[in-house]
Formats: sequence, C-alpha cells, structure tokens
Amino acid sequence: MFLEEIEVKEPLPMEVEAGPDFIEIQLGDSVTLIANATNAVGNVGYEWSAAYDGTLSCDFCKYTNSSPMSSIIYTLYGEDENGCFDTDKIEVRVQKERKIFVPTAFTPNQDLTNDLLLVHGKEGTQIKLYRIYDRWGELIYEAKDFMINDPNTGWDGMFRSKPVNTGIYQWYLEVEFIDEATDVFKGHTTLIR
Repeated sequence: MFLEEIEVKEPLPMEVEAGPDFIEIQLGDSVTLIANATNAVGNVGYEWSAAYDGTLSCDFCKYTNSSPMSSIIYTLYGEDENGCFDTDKIEVRVQKERKIFVPTAFTPNQDLTNDLLLVHGKEGTQIKLYRIYDRWGELIYEAKDFMINDPNTGWDGMFRSKPVNTGIYQWYLEVEFIDEATDVFKGHTTLIR
C-alpha cells in the first residue's frame, strides 16, 4: 500500500465588515449601514449592537438604518453556518451644526416674493419664540411655537395694522433643535419698501 502525504491548508478566516471606520451625518439625518462577510460558509447571521437602543431600524439585518441623535459606535457580529464568527465596529459621528437663517433684507410689498421675514434652517427645528424690535427697542412682532421653514409664520412689516418705515430691525429667536438642545440667536434685517 502506497501512502501519500497530503497537505491540508487552514481555511481563510471568516471576516465581517461594517463599513469604513466612521461615517459623518448631520443631526436629524440617517445613514444605511451594510454588513458584509468574506470567506463565510453558507448563510451568515448578523447582529448589530449599540451602547443605547432605538437608533437602528433592524438589529438582525444585513442592511439597517442608523438615526442617532449623537455620535455612537455600533458593533457588528456575524456568524456563518460552520459557527465561524467575527466582529467589526463602525462609528456614526453626528455633526450638530445649529444653523438658523433669517434674511438680511425683505420687501413686504404684496408681490408674493419676500413679503414675510421667515426663519429658515434644518427641518425638525422648533422656534419657541420669534421677536422683532424697532431701532428704539420696542417689540413690534412676536410669534411662538412654530416649526422652522413655516411659509406662513413671519413678520409682514406691519405694526398696529400699519406698515412700518424702511429701516433696520432687530430679530431675536429662541430655538429648540431635534435633539431638544436649545439656543438663542440674534441679528438684524433691513425692511425695504
């Protein structure tokens, strides 16, 4: 009987990949995370985990949507049909640019263009208080508790049912963002007749 020596090579290790080391998103946005496996045998079961719950659309899926309110690290666990497993991590960094825009000028002349002094910014932001003052500090307009980018909530250039004069007016905002953080913004705008 003739014996032949055969070399049996160790299979390549099964590896899972959660994506790049980090992904940046803006507050209020979401991102799709995709699990991938190499050198796996058969179907692979995936599990995503995080430091706190409620930020993923699916914990046991190849594809899941992440919608965190602050930066977070996810751990991906994958196991194939042979029981081989691996883990990987991905960080979703949440940028919290808290930008609010009020135009530097507006023309309340009923031409349906720039007739209201509106507040613009990221959807989901709530304006808690919006005030306009004249150059002597008198309050001439106030609105409360409305969503940003509301096309119907803004100053129309009137005070006590009369149009105010061309000039510079101060605005003041108290704002609550989607993550419940609050901030105050101040500025001025020019009313042009």
